[in-house]
Amino acid sequence: MTRTTSIAKTTSRRAVLAAGLTALALTAVGCSADPTGGEAAVEHPAYEAARAEGGLTWYTSIDPDTAQSVARSFEETFPGIRVEVLRLTTGQVVARYAQERAAGTSPAEVVTVGDPDFFEEGKSAGWFESDPTLENDDDWPAEYASDGVHLISMIPIGVTYNTDAVSTPPTQWSDVLDPQYASGRIQYGDPRNVPAYMQLFSVLREEDSSFLTEVAGKSPVLASSVVNATQTVAAGGADLLITGTKPTTEIVKAEGAPIEFAPMSPTVGVEFYSAVASGPSNPNAAILFEDYMLSERGQEVLNVNTVSPLGELPGTVPMPDDYRRIATADAKAQEPQILADLGVQ
Repeated sequence: MTRTTSIAKTTSRRAVLAAGLTALALTAVGCSADPTGGEAAVEHPAYEAARAEGGLTWYTSIDPDTAQSVARSFEETFPGIRVEVLRLTTGQVVARYAQERAAGTSPAEVVTVGDPDFFEEGKSAGWFESDPTLENDDDWPAEYASDGVHLISMIPIGVTYNTDAVSTPPTQWSDVLDPQYASGRIQYGDPRNVPAYMQLFSVLREEDSSFLTEVAGKSPVLASSVVNATQTVAAGGADLLITGTKPTTEIVKAEGAPIEFAPMSPTVGVEFYSAVASGPSNPNAAILFEDYMLSERGQEVLNVNTVSPLGELPGTVPMPDDYRRIATADAKAQEPQILADLGVQ
């Protein structure tokens, strides 16, 4: 049975939705010939050894419902292997894992977060396997893999809005400055914790040097996480979340909340990278789990309402127009001015 530790509690309805998505995926998995799917699961070269190990620990910052869906789907696909999920924000996972490795040990066997620089630093420190034996690695797009680290999900950022409060939905970034959005009614995620937010603000600042300052003039609220901020918009505590994502919006919307997601252009995405930890306690289970996330079925479960590196799979969405991939270091260089423009101390 999957066990999860998370800073964000999920409601029973969200859990039901996650289970439903997993069940839908598993219906198709049953007769799959994929090396990580269905009846063929026992044929995966790592399966028997992984089952003997019993399970693995997965550190991730993927939203709680998606993380649960992936873990449950994997457990159903590979009976006898349990996934223990530790779900925190990207910044928290990075800090925790780095501290544990510096202390000499970490229970994490697979790490999946939205910070490519963390993996580059981790590889240099020897924290991750550089060449794990993955059945699906040969079919993975070369531009989304580097020395054992795989880009497994791209979640474009846009605007989540409350449909009861917003009469005319935004269609471009400048629309968020409309007078209809009163002071304090806009939320955004902390760019210091999520590199994609810093990348987005660097793009918007390049497009219009005064944009972030004008946003700050509307006294926006700095949210602790996109999950919490989406729930705040759904409850009417804010009109807009300008670092919204479609997957999280759709999960909350399914509960009956009056919210929608508006795609924006240009945009960037919260890009999640994953790697197998070096020296894991359960190396075969770790290999099997990472490999599952690279399979088509794993990608379908992982990327509901977002972009898969494998292209348009059932339940995923196409890459948006003018989607930009910005180097974290380039965006980080603008951090002092971005924070100053937003009024973040």
